Amino acid sequence: MKPEIRRIGIIGGGQLARMSILAGYPLGKEFGVIDPSEQAPAKNLAELFIRASFEDIKAQQKLAQWADVITYDIEKIETSWLIEAEKEGLQVFPSPQILAIIQDKLTQKEFFYKRGIPVPKIYHEADQIKGFPVVAKARKGGYDGQGVWMVNSPDDIDKLPDIPLYFEEKVDIYKEIGVMVARDYWGEIVIYPVVEMLFEHRRHILKFVKVPAELDVSTLKKVKELAYEIARVLESPGIYGIELFLDNDGRILLNEVAPRPHNLGHYSIEACATSQFENHIRAVSGLPLGYPTLRKPAVMINLLCPPEGKGSLHIEGLDKVLRLPEVHVHLYGKWQAKPFRKVGHITVLRDSLNEAWDIARKVDTMLTLTVKSEQWQDV
Repeated sequence: MKPEIRRIGIIGGGQLARMSILAGYPLGKEFGVIDPSEQAPAKNLAELFIRASFEDIKAQQKLAQWADVITYDIEKIETSWLIEAEKEGLQVFPSPQILAIIQDKLTQKEFFYKRGIPVPKIYHEADQIKGFPVVAKARKGGYDGQGVWMVNSPDDIDKLPDIPLYFEEKVDIYKEIGVMVARDYWGEIVIYPVVEMLFEHRRHILKFVKVPAELDVSTLKKVKELAYEIARVLESPGIYGIELFLDNDGRILLNEVAPRPHNLGHYSIEACATSQFENHIRAVSGLPLGYPTLRKPAVMINLLCPPEGKGSLHIEGLDKVLRLPEVHVHLYGKWQAKPFRKVGHITVLRDSLNEAWDIARKVDTMLTLTVKSEQWQDV
């Protein structure tokens, strides 16, 4: 690794890049960003902004000429040039070879299965399915509940879209849990608290994160051991969001890994000694990792646009929420609404998880997100 990594290039200029930049400023870092939108949340924070698609190789080359190291805040990017450039000495963290594996969910599951990580039972093709129900998943491009279909009978298979798919056993889920892990350049790994994830039922988008997860000591130990092993086999600096299923038989199964800051770790900005964003910047720029110690129990609330159409976003009730103690509001600057779009988050800290959960549910009812369609401009 080059000494004194100062300029960090980020492919993707969304809220994850925005919060990473804010975490990197106190460490003296400068940032360049690629994003197709002139209204990208990270645009006005970056020293260099390149308006281009995430698949634009020329834009990646321009960013690489400016930056000392490259990272990304989104998986849907072109990796071919990055992989070749990495072989020639370009520093990209996490490695684009890891990203290429993770981009294809079937390849990702097989990668981890071969390394002893427990995953749900997989069927490559529909004719391999032994029994129903199963879950059909898009191999590429699925996110926030999209690209997933329940298959209750052979008849449902004919209704699936004509895209590359694979099938998983339907897990009898007790809780959906997650954990952030960070790995530095020297292979040191830190593990954040295990969290419970609660989802918006209409689109299965993450709505609440409760931390610490209410699990027995033995289960927590197993989850942290599994998270450590996942970070170990990935062998690349960075932050990783690990989503897991805990089923009713006590099995802990990997759902998926994101090689970037993740929604399940947003609480860490206020609730941990070192946020996921700061540790990501530390990891990719060759600095030692900070402690992920939980300062207080917390609940994170995702702010999601309403489902009705597109337009100009308005948030009512924010003044009341901002008067509450230990309630931290983060708005991403996404004032053009799309159905279920993530436009911000709120973290509630309290001395007990039960108290934080009670306050978080009240805060959620205090806010009203509305859309005025006449002011919509597509970006």
